[in-house]
Amino acid sequence: MSEKPKKKKRSVASKYPTRQALVYSGAAFLIVIVGLKTVLNVNEEGFGLIEYLTIGGLALEFSMLLLYAWTIYTAGKEAYKQTLAEEAAAEEEQEEEDIFEISPQDIPEFVDVMATFASKSGKLSTQIAENNLLLKNQAEELKKVTEGMNKLIDEQVSLKVRQEIQRILSAK
Repeated sequence: MSEKPKKKKRSVASKYPTRQALVYSGAAFLIVIVGLKTVLNVNEEGFGLIEYLTIGGLALEFSMLLLYAWTIYTAGKEAYKQTLAEEAAAEEEQEEEDIFEISPQDIPEFVDVMATFASKSGKLSTQIAENNLLLKNQAEELKKVTEGMNKLIDEQVSLKVRQEIQRILSAK
């Protein structure tokens, strides 16, 4: 039983050169329209050298954009076909290759790397536990300091209130 060759799906990228060429063609026409409109609106004294140079520049830009669009359109399709052929060849080559091979010479090195990793991860977990203990102690100290500050603030407020009451009573 023979396998049918896989068909390559057409993607948006396959239409990209055509679309890009259309965009440049549209830009060429837009430049001519806007440029001529501007030249005709600004021209109040009649056509002089500047107006003729402007129209010549617009014509040159128009023709260059159309030439560029045509180049993209023709070269783009050829480049896309070449890319498809290269992708198909790369896929066939990838299927034939072994992706991952381990040789017996690699095993001791792998064991050493794993032992180093285990050692460093053990040290790291010990350090994390020590840091957690330090943070817990600092949180308890901070709680004590906060309680002391709150008591001090309460005492100061009470003292100020008593002083203000005495001042008000003594004023009468």
